[in-house]
Amino acid sequence: MTSTRLEKYQRAKLARAERSEAARGVRGVPPGEDYGGGGRAGMLLIALLVFSCGGSAKPPATEADGPAAEETASAEPAAAKKENDEESSEKTEKSEKSDVSGAEASTDDRKAVLQLVLDDEELGKYLRVTEPGRFPLKVSGSDIPSGLVKATKPIEIVSSPGPKAAVLVITEVEIGAKRASVAYRYDIEGIKGTTTLDKGPRGWEILRSRIVEHFRADSK
Repeated sequence: MTSTRLEKYQRAKLARAERSEAARGVRGVPPGEDYGGGGRAGMLLIALLVFSCGGSAKPPATEADGPAAEETASAEPAAAKKENDEESSEKTEKSEKSDVSGAEASTDDRKAVLQLVLDDEELGKYLRVTEPGRFPLKVSGSDIPSGLVKATKPIEIVSSPGPKAAVLVITEVEIGAKRASVAYRYDIEGIKGTTTLDKGPRGWEILRSRIVEHFRADSK
């Protein structure tokens, strides 16, 4: 074999080796082997494919994350609702106090308000004016107007009632332009209460009454 033919044979053998190496690079080669030119091209192609398919995508959330996230999401609306309810209640209380203290009450307003309190059916359940020693009704308090009646008879105003006496003690009276509030206690029955009134086109009317039982006079 001449030198020319030997040179051609070596070139052909080298070409076949390069093609084989290139094919092995596309399929992937075991760790530690030389990739060669074809191997490097194959690894570059694989890297491009992984990148285009979103290789850096965010991992899915685990089951442990789910309930905690749901509890946090549900707790936020509940806390917001509670805060709104508290703000609404505070605004209502402030509005009522503003209405009560908005104007100085006249004598007629004071008399009308207290008369409605005496006639309140809820309070009447505890006054028991048909029982001995409770009629006519005895009332104590500051600035009690004259002319108040209970069960067709004028009330008796008492200055200093004794403990457990059958005396309705008016502890607080607040009257505004459109809202009034009267607080009282009746020691013989162990109760205290508050009556709230509104003034409308027809005059004063009871809005609500709140009476608490088992009250002791010494726990004011």
